[in-house]
Order: sequence, then C-alpha cells, then structure tokens
Amino acid sequence: MLFRKKKTEIMNEDGWLKIDYRGSDIFVQLSGKLDITLRNKIRPTLQPLLEQNIKGAICLRMNDVFFLEISTTAALVHFWRAADRSNVPIEIWGASPIVMRMFAGLGTSDLLSR
Repeated sequence: MLFRKKKTEIMNEDGWLKIDYRGSDIFVQLSGKLDITLRNKIRPTLQPLLEQNIKGAICLRMNDVFFLEISTTAALVHFWRAADRSNVPIEIWGASPIVMRMFAGLGTSDLLSR
C-alpha cells in the first residue's frame, strides 16, 4: 500500500532497516519501501534482538515508511508477538495512521493500546 507520492527514483529504491543502541533501549529505523525484499531480512535481523538481555524497549521508528506490503506487516506483527511473549516492550514511533490501521487490521489492537 502506497502512503505518500514519491519521485520515481525514490520508489525504485528498496526499504532498509537500521539498528541503533542507546542506553537500555534499541532503536530500529524502518524506512522506504517495505516490500518482500525487506520482509525476508526482518525476522533474521530482529529475532536475535529478543535473545539479548534487554532492559529497556525496542522502538520501531516508522516515520519514513512510504510503502508497506501486507506480508511485511505480518512479519513485523510476528516479531511483535514474540517480543510480547518474551516480555520485551515494543514501541512504534512516528507511524502514520494508515500504518497503524494496517497493524490493527492484523489483530494487534491489544498491542497498539499499550
């Protein structure tokens, strides 16, 4: 689902994620076009974060997402549920209302309300 109009050269770029450690929190910046290409990288990249001894939260920054494919959203929800089972708090920062509706549509209203 395309959220904002972007120039063609930007639309052709893949999405990316960047992990940054600050104090006891872990920041994961998700940007660009989150399609199948990135979906295949999300689980192997994010899952090991749950195995670390996290004292803070994992903050998903999604303010630069302009395309989000439904299976990528499902992969993020799977990670989110695994974090919930591991008692690791997940926070979503900067997500547009459309992104939040996509997460809610996959049955995460209980997680979104925290």
